[in-house]
Amino acid sequence: MNKRSLWGRADVVLALLLTVVTFIAFMALALMLLRSGMEPLLALIVTACSRTVNETIAHRAELGRLLLLLPLGFGLASAAAEALRLMLATRRWIAALAPLQCPPNRR
Repeated sequence: MNKRSLWGRADVVLALLLTVVTFIAFMALALMLLRSGMEPLLALIVTACSRTVNETIAHRAELGRLLLLLPLGFGLASAAAEALRLMLATRRWIAALAPLQCPPNRR
């Protein structure tokens, strides 16, 4: 059986790349928070939330349109979760079938 190298599989490479990038981003955020403390980050979050609430209150007429986007966002999140679940189930199924493979006969 000819096994492909780890780097020959695009899905594995993409997963490794995303893992490394995510790890680096979290480490950079952790180092930033250790240096400056939590106050600047909390101030940024409070400012963004208060501006959002103020703009929502000021534009009540558009709140109805915003509520129309909630089902769309929920649907997209559900679809992404289902796609991830199916991808993992397919990987488990293929892994379960791998030991059952047999070489074709000479005919």
